[in-house]
Amino acid sequence: MREAKDWGQPCPNPACTYYTLMHRANIKAIASYQTQSGTRRIFVCKECEEQFSETRDTVFYDLRAPEEKVMLVLKLLLCKVELTSISFALGVTEETALAWLQRAAQQAAEINHHLCGPSTSRRCNGRSCGASLRANTPRRRVLTAKAPMRAPTDGSGCGSALHRSAA
Repeated sequence: MREAKDWGQPCPNPACTYYTLMHRANIKAIASYQTQSGTRRIFVCKECEEQFSETRDTVFYDLRAPEEKVMLVLKLLLCKVELTSISFALGVTEETALAWLQRAAQQAAEINHHLCGPSTSRRCNGRSCGASLRANTPRRRVLTAKAPMRAPTDGSGCGSALHRSAA
């Protein structure tokens, strides 16, 4: 007998008993569709019957541009390449690049919040971990990276190098 494939996807429905739990064999693929970035799947939770796409709650959800182009723009911004240069070379508008950056920053903030946990004395302040957007001029913006994230070792904070050195 053939076993069902483990898709490694959590159920996104907060009312489901499998909410955010991965590798529980409760998710099955029910359809697929083509995008510019390749094939995408639609999943359903066997418990609550919630349907969702594989890019739900990611930076790439509902984008028309190929994922590779979005990642390239974000990497170039991280390397402090000027926004006008990126726009010219890759054929995306500055507004689009900034919208992608905003999406990535929002996703990073949610991950930082998850990693930092509840409020503690060494709580993440949003600027000491992850990345921040700094405006040099109205037309030129760069993404500046901060200390690399690491998993918390003692459960007392978010685990960034800045927080460990401040202890």
